[in-house]
Amino acid sequence: MDRPKGYTARIEAKGYTSDAPWTHGTRKWGVTIVNTRTGKSTSFQYHTGPAVRKAPTMPDVVQALITDGLFYEDNPTLSEFAREAGYESDDPELVKSFNACKRHAEGMHRVFGDDLDAMAEWSADA
Repeated sequence: MDRPKGYTARIEAKGYTSDAPWTHGTRKWGVTIVNTRTGKSTSFQYHTGPAVRKAPTMPDVVQALITDGLFYEDNPTLSEFAREAGYESDDPELVKSFNACKRHAEGMHRVFGDDLDAMAEWSADA
């Protein structure tokens, strides 16, 4: 499937992180996806493990955004999210992850709108 027209992604290296819960040598990327027809965009961080030596591609980051957003939509309460993601209720990373996935859900709808299913299919097949 061809990528739906009207979308761009800017992926910029932001350095390395050893901050918990990330493994030492994890690479941090800044991502902005833009719908060039509407001007709407979303920005987020993307991480690659130490063994990954290449920059993420547009399908990689689109799939991550959609996967996180849909996970939030399937588990919209903190308790559901914790249970399904395997967090303990007192884990300090729980709220950070929950809020990030919520932002990703909002971003994917804002940017992709009616193209959400097509973008999900394209990113999964690419």
